[in-house]
Order: sequence, then structure tokens, then C-alpha cells
Amino acid sequence: MGIALGLLGGLFLGGAVYLSPARLAKTIDRDLRARLGPVEHLQVYVRGPRGVPVMKGRFDSVDIKVRGFNGDRADLPTFEADSSAHSKEVGFIKAIHIDARDFLYDQVRVQQAQVQLTNLRFDAGAAAKKQMRLLELEAGEAEIRLTEAELRARALPNLSGVLAPTFEFERARLKVTGKHKVGLLSVPFSLSGQVAMRNGTEVHLVETDLRLSVVPVPDGLEQRLLSNLNPVYTFKTAGQWPFRVAIESVQLHQRELVAKCKVTLQAPQVVPTGVP
Repeated sequence: MGIALGLLGGLFLGGAVYLSPARLAKTIDRDLRARLGPVEHLQVYVRGPRGVPVMKGRFDSVDIKVRGFNGDRADLPTFEADSSAHSKEVGFIKAIHIDARDFLYDQVRVQQAQVQLTNLRFDAGAAAKKQMRLLELEAGEAEIRLTEAELRARALPNLSGVLAPTFEFERARLKVTGKHKVGLLSVPFSLSGQVAMRNGTEVHLVETDLRLSVVPVPDGLEQRLLSNLNPVYTFKTAGQWPFRVAIESVQLHQRELVAKCKVTLQAPQVVPTGVP
């Protein structure tokens, strides 16, 4: 999520001098390409009136669509957020939409990250000096999608003691199968459950159902499996620049894990956008 929010840096640096929506879009495109490195696809749309309003940093909407890049190597700028700051020149963007797909971040292949910000105010005077100071955000939402294959690659190595483990999504549930040692036998088992958020950032397998080809189920086996498997995945929500990302829900949809988040501005601080 952090890399998607960091794409906003191109908007403020590219818009140090606001001439027209079309020229600003080209400037943002050029700046982002330089900072992201090789990118498969990038499109920037800026909408707003020409003339005095746009010269003052006032726009109707900004859309950034990007696909196929390495976020771990991106050289994104720094932000500052200060809702108590007073600026004579306040820029205003009614809607910002960022759609980043198929990119690497924190060594994870992210299927999609979408961010929708509403009524963002920023210090246009600071932007003219290539400084990014955000003043106010009315509302923000985000959605992150990770593939079943990506989660499988991260979860299976944690299943120590399990022979031939498999990991798949099945009817909105997560299912793990394999063989576990019971006495002298390697007994086939299946463990399925729902996914839920725990501790604010961790995706856990909960409300589980353990089934073995023999009965009774050995004492403590389900707990041992869960202690190795959980958390299935951990989102990094710290260090998201001037934004605070709160994950509100997770669910399985087809072959993807979908996390829905709320985005707000943090307390005044300056932090590097390169911190994951």
C-alpha cells in the first residue's frame, strides 16, 4: 500500500508550476517513470479548468494507472503532513484515484492496490518549492489484492513437519492439506477455515475444521498446525508516509485475498517514502 500512496509524490513535484491539466499530466508521467525505473504501463490523467484555478493548484481529479514495476527499487520523494499549518496558497484536488497492478513491494508480488482519496488540500506555495506538505484529507479508502499463489509461497515453508502440503482457496475458505506424523504413521489431513484480521495487521486462519483419515484426532495437533501457519500474512501499515492505513476487513474472493482499508493523514511528521 505504501508504494501506491507514494506515487502521489509525482503529482506534487511534477506540479511545481501548474500550467494546464494536460501539461501537468505529462510532467507527472515523466517524473514517475524516472523514479520507478522500468515500468510496463503508466497513464496519468489530470482533469480541471484551465486558467487561474489550475495555476493555483486546483483540480477536479487525478488518475494514475501503473502496472509492472519494482516498488522495492523505486526512488520516491518525501511527504510532510501538517493539518495545523497555515498557508496562503492552498491547492485542492477533489478526487485522486491510484490503480497499481502487478508490482513488487517488500518482496511480495501484489496483484492490485487501489487508493481513492477525496478532497485533498495541500500547500501550493510549498509545492512551488518542490516541497510536499499535505494539509487535509476528507476521506480515503484503499483495497489490496494478493493472489492465492503468492500467499501459498509464503505460508507453506512455515508448515514444518507436514509432508506434501497444499494450500488453496475453496468456497471463500482457506484449505491446507498434507500428511502429518501420528505415531508411526503419516496420516492425511485437511484443515480449513475462514480468514480474519488479528492484531490490526495479521491475517489468521480462524474457525477451523480439522479432519484426518483416522480417528481420534491427536491432542494438540490442530493447535500445532495453526501456530505454524498463523499469521498467514502480515500487512505492513507502519511508515506509510503521512498516511495512516487501517485494515478494516479481509476476505477471500475467487483466487485472491482482498483487504479493504481506511486511509487518513497522520500527525505532523516527516518520514522517508522508501521505508516499507
